[in-house]
Parts: sequence; structure tokens; C-alpha cells
Amino acid sequence: MARAKMRIALRPAVYPADRAKGRKIPLLKSNGTLGTAALVERMASGGSVSQAQASAFLHRLLEVMGEALLGGQRVQLGRLGILEMHAQGLFEADGRPVTGKKPTVELGFRPSKEVKKLLKDFGYEVVEASTREPQLEYVHNTEDGRPVKSLVPGELYCAAGRLLTYKASAADEGLFLVQGNRFGAGVKIKKMSMSDSRKVAFRLPNDTKPGNYWLELRRRFPRSEHIRVARLEIVISEL
Repeated sequence: MARAKMRIALRPAVYPADRAKGRKIPLLKSNGTLGTAALVERMASGGSVSQAQASAFLHRLLEVMGEALLGGQRVQLGRLGILEMHAQGLFEADGRPVTGKKPTVELGFRPSKEVKKLLKDFGYEVVEASTREPQLEYVHNTEDGRPVKSLVPGELYCAAGRLLTYKASAADEGLFLVQGNRFGAGVKIKKMSMSDSRKVAFRLPNDTKPGNYWLELRRRFPRSEHIRVARLEIVISEL
């Protein structure tokens, strides 16, 4: 089962001047849960839609969001922030999942600038939780730097993201091409190089067949035996 993790943490923003004045900041406390039924009731309270219409809209919205997340897309929640899924694969050296430990998926939330500002106005600051997960954000053309979705075999590209550092000598680390949702499978791209932790240049193999793929960055963190995986959906077209 997928496990959810909030990718933010809250802490009181107490600055030296406030500390000197003995200023106290109240902690955020749980005030119950706003469930689906309550959401439907509030949506229909304005009178513009019925509860049946509000319920149908909400359930369809959740279905669309779920499909998008499972398809590797990030979901922008208006002025609240972004929901995104991150795969965490546990692999053996030959690419097979570790026995008895299936790959997991985490659901993360990134608050928008408006939400961060609102919390700051109330005396809080939002800090990144220590998730230590690599992320692939997009692939761009090395000539003009424009993001691309369709890649051509034999061409040179650059994958951009965060925490993309890998051990070049490790057979199970680096960039891999995977067809379908087969965690742990795939072919390693041999021609690649890191410029820093945010960019990996690579040349797509000439014999790559056209189709839909996942581009995966697999790496280990220090003092960890498990592989962490970042995934990005791409399309490979014909020469």
C-alpha cells in the first residue's frame, strides 16, 4: 500500500528580537477533519448547486486527480500548492526488487508561496522535511535549453531535477529507460555524465525503439544500501 508523507514541517518563527521580548507563539492544533460529506455540504451551501451535483463533481475531481498522480503528473491545487507522487524502489544489483520489500510510493504536498506567506504572517515558517529523495523535473535540449517531451534516439539531452548525484561505477545507479510501470526493470543508459546534483547529460541509445517510457534516475544515499528512484514520463519518437 502506498504510504503518504507530508513534505513540509512547521515550526514557530521566533527571532532574536521576539525572544528578547518574551513573545510567545501559539502552536497549531488539530481542529478535527473536514470529510467528504462536509465538503459536499459546504459546496452546496451557496445555493448555486445541489448536494447531488456537488457530490458528483467532488468525486469526479478526486478520480481525475488520482489518475494524474498515478500517471506521474503533479497536481496544482490552485493557491494551496502542489500534490505529487514519488516512487521509492528497493532493488538488487541486477534490478530485481529486494525480496519481501516491494517498492513504495509517497504522496507529497508542496505549499504555495501564498500559503507560506500566510503561515509566516501568523508567526510560523515552513521548512522542507528531510525526505532525501531524488527528483526528475524535466528533460531539455542541450542546444537551446528548451524542455522536451519527445526524444530522438542518438541525440544529446540533459535531465534536470534535484539530488541526481549517482555513483558512476555502480551498475545499478544512473539513468535507466523503462517501458511500462515495471519497477526495477529497464536498460541503463551508458553514455551519461553529471555536471552537478541538478543535471545529468546523456545520449539516448541509437537502437532505442519508439514508444512511451519512464526515465529513471537511480541512486543510493551515503550509509544506505537501498536504491532511491526518481521517475519522469517521456516519449521516444522515430529518427
